[in-house]
Amino acid sequence: MNSRYANALAAVILLAASNWAYGLEEDALQEIIITGENAELDEQSGVITYEGDVTLTQGSLRLSAQILRAKREHGEVVEIAASQGEANDAVSYAQCIRPDEPEVTALAKEMIYDLRSQTIELNGDAVLRQSDVEFRGNVILYDIVRGKTEASGEVEMRLPARVISTLRDDQDEAPEPRVPCLS
Repeated sequence: MNSRYANALAAVILLAASNWAYGLEEDALQEIIITGENAELDEQSGVITYEGDVTLTQGSLRLSAQILRAKREHGEVVEIAASQGEANDAVSYAQCIRPDEPEVTALAKEMIYDLRSQTIELNGDAVLRQSDVEFRGNVILYDIVRGKTEASGEVEMRLPARVISTLRDDQDEAPEPRVPCLS
């Protein structure tokens, strides 16, 4: 890779670092690190592609995939798509969204993170978890800002019995404490 492309890659990483995480406030201030076996920048399309055991970390955010594509428009990263390509493993995502809540984790064959709308779309055998509440479906759309989840295609939601009994009985007892994200 020549120095022009190396400089362009560094610029993309810096742009992503300022725009990636809407989770913990500290996450947006952290360095973004992307590793993989190969990287390619297409300046005309504004797409940078990482391949081969790709990991992305920034603060509490962790993403693992075989292929990661970051799309830029007007010098700003607007979308990150991750997939497993030919591999059978799922793409994995984990991030602390709020400091007093457990981290959100997700698995899917493909993930698309729209930085403008702050949504994550999970496609193919999708699973989204926070604490002991779990959504499953063919497609899950997670709105990070609103904490809203929509699932479609053979949807399943799992709630622990203690949550169900608390909702049903409207008990005065608080549910078991959740393990918060560690700073």
